[in-house]
Amino acid sequence: VLVTVIHVIGFNVLVHCHEAQGFLMHFLELIKKIEEEHTDIASFLGYFDGLKGEDLYVQVSGSDAVKVLTIHKSKGLEFPVVILPYLAMDVVIGASSGEYQPSYILRENDDDMELLRIKTKYLKFSEDLYGIYSQEYKKSFLSELNSMYVALTRSRHELYGFIPKRTGNSFNCARFLIPEDHYIQGKQQNYEQTKAKDVAILKIPPSNYPDWIDYLKDEFLESGQLRNRQKRLAGEVMHYIFSLIGNLSDGDRDATIVRALARTKLHFTQIHAWDEYEVRLNELLAHQDMERFFYCGDSQVFTEKEMVNMSGHTKRCDRLIISKSEGWIVDFKSAKDPNGQYGAQVEEYKDILKNIYPHREIKGFLIYLDHLTVEEV
Repeated sequence: VLVTVIHVIGFNVLVHCHEAQGFLMHFLELIKKIEEEHTDIASFLGYFDGLKGEDLYVQVSGSDAVKVLTIHKSKGLEFPVVILPYLAMDVVIGASSGEYQPSYILRENDDDMELLRIKTKYLKFSEDLYGIYSQEYKKSFLSELNSMYVALTRSRHELYGFIPKRTGNSFNCARFLIPEDHYIQGKQQNYEQTKAKDVAILKIPPSNYPDWIDYLKDEFLESGQLRNRQKRLAGEVMHYIFSLIGNLSDGDRDATIVRALARTKLHFTQIHAWDEYEVRLNELLAHQDMERFFYCGDSQVFTEKEMVNMSGHTKRCDRLIISKSEGWIVDFKSAKDPNGQYGAQVEEYKDILKNIYPHREIKGFLIYLDHLTVEEV
């Protein structure tokens, strides 16, 4: 189910197919329900192909249909007409393992605990057992009484109940809950029909499910990274913006920036101060040392480009610019690294690219966003 949720988020399925949101959520519920039994795609598809009946239907609360609910599931709901096909108070003492099975009470003391067999014919021989029975009977009776209250208060206009004389081997006490002056057998009540009020229809936007994998990464961060959380977040935002900006020589610069910022805002919904990022972006694009990395003429520009080294490991550079004679690797960093790890990383990218483009001169650049400086590696 985790992989499916990631795909739903990554492809914005809930945004593009918002009218089918109920079906998508029901599909995710199905996956969650049987993911332990069907662990691969082929197994799940075989299960899904054989589904029938209610498993394929989305329950719509506003539909005009007969709803079958348990008393517990009906809590807090209201219906014009309620039918109770089996209204009974089944007072059970102790935990019963099944029908006509003996009941037991677990009693805990300070040093031990004991299992008591509850049977009415034993009560006259033990006051202690009789007291336990009375307490358990009251608790069970109160629980059944609460259930009866829920069942009898769900109807708005009509309530029909079928009350059997007995439940199991006991007398059914539910009959005494209906007052004589309200009890009518075999006769339908008439009530005033009220005209339905005009209800305003609100269009609810699709649910926003952010990618929470980034939050899990925080559990494996070093203390220094946690202290600089805000700076790290600002760097991630700028990286994401740059990933949406290709070769500005090919189109409308302003329109590209507007689109990039709009998509970034949808990705980082927790950020509200976007003016600062827009100012920083315009400053960087207007800087004379930065123009060559964004206005690239007839060169090919790739963002977040993945490369595979000789060992089969995948690497990703922020920006790759390929011209007829050169290949440039560009990585954006929030600030300089005193340990030199950024430079070593770019050198590794250069080695990979030299094998891909043996006839081009390969160069590497680090762009530091804090002071808008460029360092060639």
